[in-house]
Amino acid sequence: MHLPEGALLIRSQTHQVALEAQRQLNDRGYRRAKVDYGFAPAGRGLYELKLTVDAGNATRVKAVELAGNLCLDRRDLSQPLRALRRSDSPEALDEAVARLRSLYLLKGYFEAKVRATEIPEGARDVRLRVDIGAGYAST
Repeated sequence: MHLPEGALLIRSQTHQVALEAQRQLNDRGYRRAKVDYGFAPAGRGLYELKLTVDAGNATRVKAVELAGNLCLDRRDLSQPLRALRRSDSPEALDEAVARLRSLYLLKGYFEAKVRATEIPEGARDVRLRVDIGAGYAST
């Protein structure tokens, strides 16, 4: 992230800068990153923006486990999970779960439940367990 030196920001913009820094860390695999902000006097009524970054450990999704009442072929379920190969971000996980739900709706499983849980596998790796309750298909 780059801000021009001397850029003037209002308070709400500083919050957005901190959120963007956190999002970028998440996209790079730092799933538990936290970015806080504060101000330090810089003279003549100006303040310097100070970001405090707690990146945590970078994590990688090493495996995805499908469990539960799937009712669909595992090959069909792998397509919505492909986004997780490109990014380990929380947004990629949310997108994959949403795509799985959409697939079940498309196939007539209107009450399908899809939930993903991260299971630590060492200091940096996680295994994703995706629990699926397909319910019954509408005919």
